[in-house]
Amino acid sequence: MRRRIKLNPQDAVGYFQCGQAHFNLTYLHGARGNYYRAGTNGSDAIEFLEKALDLDPQLTDAKLHLGAAYYFADNLPPFVRAFSRLLWFIPQGNSEKSLPYLAEVTGSGDLYRDVASYLYAWVLLRGDDVSRHKAGEILASLVQRFPQSRRFQMRYLSYLVATGEYPTAVLSAQRFMDECPGCTRDPVDVDLARLWQARALLAQADTVNAVEVVDRIEHTQSFPSWAQGWHSLTLAQLKDIIPDRASATRMYQRVLDLRKTGEISEELESLALDGLARPFTTNAVTQ
Repeated sequence: MRRRIKLNPQDAVGYFQCGQAHFNLTYLHGARGNYYRAGTNGSDAIEFLEKALDLDPQLTDAKLHLGAAYYFADNLPPFVRAFSRLLWFIPQGNSEKSLPYLAEVTGSGDLYRDVASYLYAWVLLRGDDVSRHKAGEILASLVQRFPQSRRFQMRYLSYLVATGEYPTAVLSAQRFMDECPGCTRDPVDVDLARLWQARALLAQADTVNAVEVVDRIEHTQSFPSWAQGWHSLTLAQLKDIIPDRASATRMYQRVLDLRKTGEISEELESLALDGLARPFTTNAVTQ
């Protein structure tokens, strides 16, 4: 692609494709923990994508990658952000540009409308109540249009539980497990759906059914770290209800031990700390 740009410095598509490549490399190096290479590729991605749009403002699809790059650069992990003022290779983000760019691609992009919709919803989930409601509408639409997509389905289930729409979460999780037109669900994905279903049941004080659902979860070793944390928290809270305080305490501590990997949300950490401080209780149990 660089050769293509060298031959034609006004080639907007060439800059766009170079920006895409650097964006993907940024993700790859970041996932591997190589933040220097992630940072330099992130800066290059933004530079190439900005140039592409400068040459052709109608190249809407470029705004997907640029909007995502702006957002992630502006919301770095704390341990990276702590050094960002000292390290020249950390790209400069711009959240104010991020959302409008992603929103524009959802409405007029050629190739990435659905991807942009998902990213747009993902960012909105971190906003206020109005933004979160908008995110829910987008995710519900994606799930309806792409019932076979496990990523859309999982994000929607997490949204329903996080926003207290527990009955809908229980039904949606069951629908995910029972229905998959033209496909077979991955057993790990089914267990993740069970986890969200159990969280929703427990939130409704339906501990009998929550225990039944949790007991059917078999593939926790293949869970991502965040899911292992929520699974351990759910087990701890159910142990408290029995009650089996000693087992519950061990499970809460297991959640907190995940902080060593950086894969634990503030909400999950807070719930685990609360569980260590005092036993989890529920006022009513649905038989």
